[in-house]
Amino acid sequence: MRVTCRAFVLFAALVAGISVPVSDVWADGLPRYDVSGYCAKVADTVGGSEQIRLSCFQQEQSAYNAIKVRWDDVPGKTQSYCDQVASSIGGSYMILNSCLDQEMQAASQSPEFQY
Repeated sequence: MRVTCRAFVLFAALVAGISVPVSDVWADGLPRYDVSGYCAKVADTVGGSEQIRLSCFQQEQSAYNAIKVRWDDVPGKTQSYCDQVASSIGGSYMILNSCLDQEMQAASQSPEFQY
């Protein structure tokens, strides 16, 4: 159920084009997003579900905790890019974490063009 709920929260946020204020203040180098506002907007897109709001909040906290331990090891260019991606839907640590995962994975590969 957790994976399904996470997918639903992300889907609802992206479809709704959620936009909530995002603070430019960075604590410990990490962007500071308005998680309560973001999750309230996510929940509102599906009729005000408290279960969705709570699940969103818990997932955002979990993603933030995961990012916090590795943030200083992420290149500044990747930090900036992924912050822009996460901010574009209202500021989501789940989106930020996924972006960091994908960018770091892509950076670790060295494909060679085959002629």
